[in-house]
Amino acid sequence: MVVTGTAELKQMENQLRRSKETLRVILDTTDVGILLTDPGRTIVEANAAAVRFFGGAGREDLLGKDPYDLVAGRDREAWVACRERALHGEAHVFGECTLCRLDGTEWPAEFTITSFAQGGAAPGRLVVSFRDITERRRAEREMREENRRLFVTNEVMAAATASRRLDDLLPAALEKSLALLDFDLGAAHLVYPGDDRAHLRASVGDAAFPLDMSRDEPPYRYVLVDGEARFVDHFQEKYPEHGNPGTRSFASVPIPGDDGPVGCITVASRARETIPEGERRILVAIGEGLGSAVVKGMLHEDLEAALASANHYLEKANAATEAANLYVDILTHDINNANTVAMGYLHMALESGDKPPREFLREPLAAIYQSSDIIRNVTTIRRLEAGDVKLRPVRLESVFRGMRNYFADARITCEGPDATVLADDLIDEIFSNLIGNAVKFGGPDAGITISVREEGEAVSVTVADNGPGIPDDLKPRIFERKVRGATKKSGKGLGLSIVRMLAERYGGSVRAGDRVPGRPEEGAAIMVTLRRYKAGEE
Repeated sequence: MVVTGTAELKQMENQLRRSKETLRVILDTTDVGILLTDPGRTIVEANAAAVRFFGGAGREDLLGKDPYDLVAGRDREAWVACRERALHGEAHVFGECTLCRLDGTEWPAEFTITSFAQGGAAPGRLVVSFRDITERRRAEREMREENRRLFVTNEVMAAATASRRLDDLLPAALEKSLALLDFDLGAAHLVYPGDDRAHLRASVGDAAFPLDMSRDEPPYRYVLVDGEARFVDHFQEKYPEHGNPGTRSFASVPIPGDDGPVGCITVASRARETIPEGERRILVAIGEGLGSAVVKGMLHEDLEAALASANHYLEKANAATEAANLYVDILTHDINNANTVAMGYLHMALESGDKPPREFLREPLAAIYQSSDIIRNVTTIRRLEAGDVKLRPVRLESVFRGMRNYFADARITCEGPDATVLADDLIDEIFSNLIGNAVKFGGPDAGITISVREEGEAVSVTVADNGPGIPDDLKPRIFERKVRGATKKSGKGLGLSIVRMLAERYGGSVRAGDRVPGRPEEGAAIMVTLRRYKAGEE
């Protein structure tokens, strides 16, 4: 087009100037750094964001430089490869690299290299746009650390909750923690009520951890008295007198209880001088996660010791309350029956000569489990009659996971959401009794389904099985103490009465039905209704 007239030429020059000014404003207000280079070699233009990212005072600090020199040495080869792809006609080349500020400090960036033709010929210049991804990298790192924390904590909790006995629970938690976090040594100490000393209950590795120690002994006093995790890097420099030579880093985290720490988990390394912050958070989470299981384990030990001691006196008592008579009857009759069955099969196994049939071992094991269930039910009744209900939020998923570990041979299926209810540590007894009944009456091949449904302010949990079911005339009375089904299975009818007492303790209810409505012979379905937890309600 031929422009005639000075006025028209002047108008086009003004439009061009305004366009350049507008473009400059756009380039200088964007948060994306932009560099314009000759064919990949020299910077000929830079916007304000680019100057800011590289720590310059003005564009002149970047003009004339080779972008190659602004890339960290370890990423220069990758940068050159991207640049060459753009120079050979690839429209947009994306990548990430580490860039260097003018003062030498480094920062991560994502970039795009775009080529454009000059005068319609081969690519003449390159446009390099980039943005700082420091915050994204930080968020990704935190996400990885959080995922690892959850993974390690869940693995440790799964190993620990496979048993209810502290002599099994604590070593399993220690071994899993050391393996996943790469420590060499570990120990668990517990503090019992009224005792000022902590006692060793488990250890892993060849270190000589003290069998018992004062709660005020350094470096444990921060943990056992104040309830604060203690991490010591360069351990030998700070505690040269300590009894474990070669320890380079040390961590001890509290195991929380209702009234303060009930113990601590200690780990140490002979290879690393420091413990990273991410691993410190994982160790604290492990200690917190073990708290409930350890408290329950200590309580069970106390109750078992009390029952063993009381049994001697109950047998000689001339008179007792109804509850005491019930305990004596259970302890002297049902457990003896279970033990007699176990001893009978074991004698048969010893007299069978070669390898005994599996049922000679399976039946004694079932009898021992029955004894354990009876003791647990008595313990639960004693706690229920003691009162003092303190409810807290409990995730059902963690309860069901513990049930699967405890009833490892049972076929248990869980359905529905991971609901949170108001309960306490005894909630496990509801489902251990229901699942135990299903296994007892349905046999080892019984199919058990746990279904969860949220209904407004309530959570309904149904435990169904394909066993012999419950007759209609027995359903209204099945949760009363001493009421049993029409089977020959041993028991005092305590299990379902405990389920009812616990459900009512939590402000809920329980009822019996059929797995297939109207057809009791196809299996039972017990529905427990509990209060749904709402934030702030404890």
